Amino acid sequence: MIVSLARLAVGTAVAALVAGCGTSTAGQPAPQAGSTRTTTTGSKTTSSSAAPLIDMTNTQICALLTSAEATQLGGSEQGRPSFSTTNAHPLCQWSKDTSLNIDFGRNTRSSQAPTGDGITNTPTSVAGLSAVLSHKTGVREFCQVIVDVTDTATMGFGSGLHDSGQGKYEPCDVARRLAEIVIPKVKR
Repeated sequence: MIVSLARLAVGTAVAALVAGCGTSTAGQPAPQAGSTRTTTTGSKTTSSSAAPLIDMTNTQICALLTSAEATQLGGSEQGRPSFSTTNAHPLCQWSKDTSLNIDFGRNTRSSQAPTGDGITNTPTSVAGLSAVLSHKTGVREFCQVIVDVTDTATMGFGSGLHDSGQGKYEPCDVARRLAEIVIPKVKR
C-alpha cells in the first residue's frame, strides 16, 4: 500500500512537471492539439488542452513576451518567429535598440553553453532553476542566459546591442531581465 501511494505521488509529480500551460493568455504559450492536463481542486476535476514544455514552437515563444515588456528592454513591439541558424532551435526575436532572442532547445543543458575565444560562462540561477550566463565579447558583444527548464530542455535568453542602444543598455543585464520576466511564465 505504501509503495503504491509512493508511486502515485511520484507519478503525480512527474505529470505536473510535464503538463503544459493551460489555455492561452497574453504572454503564455498557446495549447497544442492532442495534449491534455487534468487538474483536481478539492472535489472538482477538470481537463484542459495544454502545450507540454518539452516542445515549444517559435510562435509560442513569441507569445511569452508582451509588447510593453519587449520595448522596456529595448526590443521591438512585435516578436518575429524564426529558427536559429546555428542549431535550428525555434526562436523569437525582437529588434530595435537591442536584439532580444528567446530560443527553446530540446535535449540540451545549460552546461552545454558555447565556448571559445572571448566567451565567459558563469553558473547562475533564474527563479530557482540552474542556468549559465554566457557572455561573448568581440566585434559585437552578446550575452545570453541559458536556463534548464526541464531535465532535457533549455531556454536561451539573449541580448545584443544595435548602435542606437549603445550607452542605454547593457547586454548581460538585459538578457538576465528577459529571463526573469519569462521563466516565471513557463516554470512548472
